[in-house]
Amino acid sequence: MFVLNNTILYSSLYAFLFVVKVEVLVINMRSTSQFRQYNLNSLFSFGHLDKHVQVHLKNVYSTLAIGLVLSSAAAYGFLLSSYLQSMVTTLMLLSFVTTVGSAMYVYFTPHSVGTINARLCAFFLFAASTGLGFGPLLRVVSVINPDTIPTALLGAALIFVSFSLAALFTRRRYYLFLGALLMSALSVLATFSLMNLFLRSSALYQSELYIGLAVFCGFIVFDTQLIVEKRKAGDTDFIWHTLDLFVDFVEVFRHLLIILNSKRNRRENED
Repeated sequence: MFVLNNTILYSSLYAFLFVVKVEVLVINMRSTSQFRQYNLNSLFSFGHLDKHVQVHLKNVYSTLAIGLVLSSAAAYGFLLSSYLQSMVTTLMLLSFVTTVGSAMYVYFTPHSVGTINARLCAFFLFAASTGLGFGPLLRVVSVINPDTIPTALLGAALIFVSFSLAALFTRRRYYLFLGALLMSALSVLATFSLMNLFLRSSALYQSELYIGLAVFCGFIVFDTQLIVEKRKAGDTDFIWHTLDLFVDFVEVFRHLLIILNSKRNRRENED
């Protein structure tokens, strides 16, 4: 049990580093360039989605679906391969470097007809390396509570669809104002996680899990509406927009998975 607990901690630490690494990159880039790309008058716009926005969203969600399939396949490959499981540390480091490099390539390479294929490959590499990085956590869960994996996946899918629909069919100005609050909450989560590396507080850890789940549910709504507004302003970069939503989905799934296993372990300990 000591080995399993440390493996969970190690995998959770990697997942946290993944969140900070990607979301800080995304947020900083938004604050310096992307927020200037749409008209502030859109905050008070309540019209229906234009046809070009609908086409853009189809591109985003179809690319997201492919990315999630690749990520799942990579994670499943880790579960089946004893060789990959024997080199966990190297694999996680490689996954970390690959996700950073591919995300930076997607952002810094201009979106054009000539670069679409290369940027798509970079995003798919990002998705696959993310799946490999989550392999150790899924391996531990598959041994302890394997039934929580499909439950967490279904829950994440339902949450993602529900909050995406809420973002698309509600007042955009309301959810766009969530940006500053979500960014502040993410900073608080980072502080909690760093503190808990030394405090090892169970209460703080549980608080971090539930707050983190709420934060990334909020990011689903915020990112979806921001994508719509940026497309209205002429931004056609569906690959970068897909990466935003991919991070949101993966983090909702991770938080749900750990929460479900924490509850199951507490019930078993009480019994």
